[in-house]
Amino acid sequence: MFKALPLLALLFTVAPAHAAKRDADEQTHCRAVGQTLTRLGKAEAEVAALLKNKLGANASDKDKATVAQYQALADSTLALGQSLEATFSRAAPPSAVDLKALEGAGMDSLTEAAQACTQ
Repeated sequence: MFKALPLLALLFTVAPAHAAKRDADEQTHCRAVGQTLTRLGKAEAEVAALLKNKLGANASDKDKATVAQYQALADSTLALGQSLEATFSRAAPPSAVDLKALEGAGMDSLTEAAQACTQ
């Protein structure tokens, strides 16, 4: 099972009040986490669409369920990323170095970083 449900739970806890509690560096980091999750969510959605097209109408129920789960992960990843970006939109844009460091992070690390931004 993909981590869509924890991401969905986080989505509803991101509020502008969280941004005000953070210093400038933390706000920039949270904005970078949001941008990274947004890019990742878009990429996951593309993969889900490619899988769906590749499997076609003759896909097994198990394959269809897997693609649906992956699409749910993509949707929740994208929504969380966009929510973080909107919440921390007034922060300074993250540097290319910061974004590059997050690109190599796994989904667990990004989920933990997003959760830290909401507390």
